[in-house]
Amino acid sequence: MFIFSGFLATVSLIAFFYTSGVFAVVMLLLCGTLLQAAYPGMVVLAQKMFSNNQSVATGFLQGFGFGIGGLGCLITGALYDFFGANLHFALFNNVIILSVSLIVTIFFFPQDSGDVKKSRHISV
Repeated sequence: MFIFSGFLATVSLIAFFYTSGVFAVVMLLLCGTLLQAAYPGMVVLAQKMFSNNQSVATGFLQGFGFGIGGLGCLITGALYDFFGANLHFALFNNVIILSVSLIVTIFFFPQDSGDVKKSRHISV
């Protein structure tokens, strides 16, 4: 779901740049919807990771999401003011492509974490 929605969001954002009018607005709305489509899956994964404290996992996910979103608005707003709209959206598209590539790396090239689960003590 993460990879699929990220890929389609990237495609719809690229289509937004090459269209105009109502179709461009539809592509931008589709991109925003697809970016948020992975959020329920992220909540479930966080709750599985913190199976004893599911509400804490949900709170962390929402807190970090809003916090990083606020910082992202600050940075992207400054980029928009400095470079203009077209370059701003092009840079934002690169962020989406980077995110999708990181997700693909995490899911298709997992690390063996067997050694971590065997020991509960931190060795110095």
